Amino acid sequence: MWADPDGTRWRPLGTRGFKVFHLEQVDMDSVCDTFVECLKQLKRWSDGHPRHLPIAVLIEAKDDVVVPTPPRPVPITTPLLDELDREVRKVMKPRDLITPDDVRRRHRTLEEAVLARRWPTVHAARGKFIFLLNGRHGTYLTGHPSLEGRVMFASSTPGQPDAAFVKIDDPTEANQATIRRLVRRGYLVRTLADEPVLTPQSGDVSRRTLAFTSGAHWISTNYPVPGLADRWETSYVVAIPGGDIARCNPLVASPACTGRHFSSD
Repeated sequence: MWADPDGTRWRPLGTRGFKVFHLEQVDMDSVCDTFVECLKQLKRWSDGHPRHLPIAVLIEAKDDVVVPTPPRPVPITTPLLDELDREVRKVMKPRDLITPDDVRRRHRTLEEAVLARRWPTVHAARGKFIFLLNGRHGTYLTGHPSLEGRVMFASSTPGQPDAAFVKIDDPTEANQATIRRLVRRGYLVRTLADEPVLTPQSGDVSRRTLAFTSGAHWISTNYPVPGLADRWETSYVVAIPGGDIARCNPLVASPACTGRHFSSD
């Protein structure tokens, strides 16, 4: 997400709000140029598949200077993150979202609710989205120490009042035990199965294996379908065995959990 509050920096010019692309002036192709249009695409799909599993949307609000010439990125501030929340609420209804308030409820802090296992069940979360903020933790928490009234769960660390979602990109070595410990305690964890270039070049699947055994709730990858690693002349791909999009968590799932829990029926 790149802020364009006056609509003069990024395409489509004349449209205010957050724009969606990778790197300013370098890699700007996207299937939807504005965040609001992306949200509308998600909403349309969700309305057509109302029994879908909860979908995590990982948000990265950026203001890096990639090219030292105008236009200059707008620094991300708390008021701009307020606007980012408003853009989500323009498109998504309360029934479409799992928010920090939905989890915290009567608990003193969000972390207290998380450690008390107050996340909704898979059944209750069907048809919903959960927005996760990558970075900007302090800026997003300003005025909202336990994410009161916020849309997104900010990537945090255990011991903080807002701690609910923890992002640990590397599932190897000591991080493997850390992820497993956090999952067992009740935090939501996201990890990465690969490095964008090095992993598919080598075809090494050891990191992928560790991502799956860690118990992390979301495993991100740059290679979710066969063929994307062809340029490196390897068959590297990240997918749950059997072709399912979700599975019973290897650490904390009930013994009664089976693949049928993830069908749309």
